[in-house]
Amino acid sequence: MRKGMNTDTDTGKDSVSAMRRGLGLCVLGLAVLSSGCETTKKQCEGTDWEQAGRSDGASGLSAPGSLLARCDAEGVAPDRTAYDRGHRAGLVQWCGRDWYTQGRDDGSRGEAAQNMAHIQARCTAVGVAVDAAGYQMAHRQSAQTYCSTLDWRAVGRRQFEAGRPADAQTAIPAACVPLGVRPDTYQFHAGYDAARSEKRDRLERQCAPRVVFDAGRQGRSYERLCDETPHGRRAHDGGREHARLDKELRALEAERVHLNSTGTLLRQGRQAQPLPEAQKASELQRLNGRIRELMLRMDDLARQFR
Repeated sequence: MRKGMNTDTDTGKDSVSAMRRGLGLCVLGLAVLSSGCETTKKQCEGTDWEQAGRSDGASGLSAPGSLLARCDAEGVAPDRTAYDRGHRAGLVQWCGRDWYTQGRDDGSRGEAAQNMAHIQARCTAVGVAVDAAGYQMAHRQSAQTYCSTLDWRAVGRRQFEAGRPADAQTAIPAACVPLGVRPDTYQFHAGYDAARSEKRDRLERQCAPRVVFDAGRQGRSYERLCDETPHGRRAHDGGREHARLDKELRALEAERVHLNSTGTLLRQGRQAQPLPEAQKASELQRLNGRIRELMLRMDDLARQFR
């Protein structure tokens, strides 16, 4: 009966301890959130709203920037009149660009044509006429050149590197779809398979368990590529732990050598008196035990990642 009561008491203590830890984390979280809120509030109070609107408008953003919503949430009312004035000025600048050149650039990168009807409506609202026909003609001409000289092997490589499936049809650049372009599936798969083979070779070369373990042990940074292996992080952490244990082992071995030769503890300094024989023997026994423990643990780590 008494044993059961002790168990309940221990459980209660564990619960209280867990609650305290939880409260501590909550307090820490609230402190971080509070700090973030203070930063946002200061940013809102120091914002030049006309300049913010101009920047959004010059980037072609049609909706107000997210900073307005964040500042509203912080209780700092943005100067919407100044923002709208700046946004209109920025939009005039954006609408007044050379749309023929823009169409040529978009097509030469394989990008889909922009929605010129929507752009015309937006720019007309601020009194700027847009050369939609010039944009569309330039886009089509440059897209035809881009699509006719497309390196399908490179497209296959990019498809693999982006983590997409080996499907040539889905890899057709957006600008080429309206032109009815058919992919060169042979070249596409050659590029896709080459990229996959190179990555497999890199994984085998750079992410072998022992290589990653040694990188951690020698203080080198972790290769994110190795996240794709089952041992990546674990091997690197094991190497770091091995280095930490090795450092402790060397310190203990130096302590043991000093104790054997002088009869004093290294950490007590040069003026320390030699220990009585019984205490010296006890201290040596403790050091030897810990040294054996560390060596076994280090050997175990090394065996795991051979």
